[in-house]
Amino acid sequence: MNIKKKLLNIPLVKSLQTEYIGLEYRKEEKKRHNNYVELKLPEGTPAPLVSIIILNRNGKDNFEILMPSLENCSFYDNFELIVVDNASTDDSISYIEKWKDKFNITIIRNDNNESFSKANNQGVDAASGDYLLFLNNDTRVTDGWLDELLKVALTEDKVGAVGAKLIYPKIPSNTVNEGKSFKIQHGGICFRDKIREKLYFIQPYNMGNGNKDIAPYTGYIERPCVTAAVMLVSKDAFCKVGGFDEKYIYGYEDVDICLKLYKEGYHNYYCADSIVYHYEFGTQSIDDEDEVKNRRRHNMEVFKGKWQRFLFSEIYRQKLQGKVFFSEEKLTFKILVPENEQYIALFEQIKGKLVEKGYSVKRQSYSIDKKYNIGVGTDVLISLDPDYYIKDISNIKNDLILFAWHNGNSELWSKQSFYADYTCVVEDNIGNIDAKVEFLIDYLKSLYTDSLDEHVIDICGAMPDNETTKFWGDYHYAVALKNEFEKNGYKANVLSRENWYNVSNAKYTIVLRGLREYFPGYKDDRKYIMWNISHPADVNIDEYELYDYVFFASEHMQKMYKDKINVPSGVLPQCTDPEVMKSIDTGEKKYELLFVGNSRHVYRRILKDLIPTEYRLTVYGRHWDKFPVKEYVVQDYIDNNIVGQAYHDAKILLNDHWDDMREYGIISNRIFDALSAGAFVVSDYVPGIEDVLGDSVVTYDTPEDLKEKIDYYMKHEDERDAKALAGQKIVREKHTFANRVDGMLSVIVDL
Repeated sequence: MNIKKKLLNIPLVKSLQTEYIGLEYRKEEKKRHNNYVELKLPEGTPAPLVSIIILNRNGKDNFEILMPSLENCSFYDNFELIVVDNASTDDSISYIEKWKDKFNITIIRNDNNESFSKANNQGVDAASGDYLLFLNNDTRVTDGWLDELLKVALTEDKVGAVGAKLIYPKIPSNTVNEGKSFKIQHGGICFRDKIREKLYFIQPYNMGNGNKDIAPYTGYIERPCVTAAVMLVSKDAFCKVGGFDEKYIYGYEDVDICLKLYKEGYHNYYCADSIVYHYEFGTQSIDDEDEVKNRRRHNMEVFKGKWQRFLFSEIYRQKLQGKVFFSEEKLTFKILVPENEQYIALFEQIKGKLVEKGYSVKRQSYSIDKKYNIGVGTDVLISLDPDYYIKDISNIKNDLILFAWHNGNSELWSKQSFYADYTCVVEDNIGNIDAKVEFLIDYLKSLYTDSLDEHVIDICGAMPDNETTKFWGDYHYAVALKNEFEKNGYKANVLSRENWYNVSNAKYTIVLRGLREYFPGYKDDRKYIMWNISHPADVNIDEYELYDYVFFASEHMQKMYKDKINVPSGVLPQCTDPEVMKSIDTGEKKYELLFVGNSRHVYRRILKDLIPTEYRLTVYGRHWDKFPVKEYVVQDYIDNNIVGQAYHDAKILLNDHWDDMREYGIISNRIFDALSAGAFVVSDYVPGIEDVLGDSVVTYDTPEDLKEKIDYYMKHEDERDAKALAGQKIVREKHTFANRVDGMLSVIVDL
């Protein structure tokens, strides 16, 4: 095997800023060159080919640093270079072409700026090597960098990804990461609790970032993850876990693949002897701020869906055992202590026992302005005060564990309306302080096991967890499903979008796919079922493929996708809950024309076709101020429990569909609700509505057609009543949540 041996020659090159290598780092690099030990393979063992994959977009300045370092440094030389170019408009490709006489270079040219994942996966498809080395173009290598990575890969068993020590170069003033010149940028990746975008997030971060490299660790150590700025992985392992996930857009791709490798039994390593400079400030500083924010939100959602449950449980169990791997933090308790000597003494006793076990214990401030700000790094909150109103706690992780410690006040505790919100109670009769602490620890050990309960179902809707939830049809849908599942002996949890990825022992997750995309966990043994009830145009084939089963809301939708997806599917139209959508016939009609619905900042079709009208129009709904509808609005909301009576009390209930609902043949749930309540409905036409509901719903095509039909049915009460009665019979027999749950249970049994 021929290993390059060249004298150290570090040129001064010009980039976005001129880089001057610090004196101490010049000495360090000379020392490394003198101590450079090439990779030695056993006699007769072929040298593995390494495919170095470099992604580029307008990166000529970066290549002017990277390519000379590849030429002038001494390292393992059995490699090929694959440059994947994302529609560059500078001279970077011409510059790379000039290096073809010195290196084996393949250039892949994309017409578009593809994502990090897609472009690198393209590079893998073109790679001939046994190993893949993903390398940012904003780097500069040093002697032996590749040898050291390969030594780890060839020494240990079942190696996943191997990452290098990344060092910041000289960083210009007024630039991202200013002040970190020649400090560590990456020493492996770990995780910590954060609040991002006002939501809980288990965030990956570069270990050692910003630390001085004064007493560097030598050798290598196992880490949960490493960055793809410099990442070596065997092609077999990379392909086995499916490569980079193309749902990400420049963010978390490397962490994701490391976690996939870890979960498949591979071990990821950080190699401190492989040193590479990373010019991170160069690329990030030119990104558009709004674009970065939007893609970060998206990437966070993808990452949370795939990994939040797994990471929370893994980190929690390791903390409980006193291990430091996924997190560098200890298990942290906070104890709320009333301001008197008795409770302060009790706190000191509890703290002493927990600290002996290796845990971190903090006293929660009791000042009015701070006592509810817990801190997202707190794992367990213990309240010694029965009057502490835990519903007001903030800045917490989603799965914060709450203990109520009675301390002789059992009667006071039990009287509190929020008492049931505590995770567990340390009661007086457990015993002395030692027994109570042991009880607490034993309870913590019982939490977050890997076992899933086949009789527990999570129902996920796109509604937020705030005061606007009541305006969301998804919420009422989820509650109705919950009630029906529980009639069948299941425990069902309704989860708003902020709580989708909380730790759960549910075997089954039913996603009411509407406004928001849900991201199923990676190989977590759960069964995921999508019921696509709205916004069908926003769902693509790749999203359907993430599920174990898909229910379409119309026959037309299933026909569109059945031959395009590999996931089994069925048809469940929208439906109603007759126990909620009911009415009493008073013999009077309170409304002539009634419309119930929010604008969503759109002039809804049926109202646009109707107004002006000679009849008395009543509207319930929000966001109509910008349209001529506002003068007809009597209230922005009508309670779901009484809306059925309102439907029934209208001579004509008006309904329309969003454009994509019509296109995909999805009948609005308002029609099912209204018919259940005995209402007469006029609606725009949806393909297939007659197959589901017969002629019980009158449909129209044009504004003129709408006016004619309203005029006609205003004069023909008997016909209105007959259609309403026929529709009520059809819906209550075939289109209830009880019917839909029966359909779902038949699938769940087979799954």
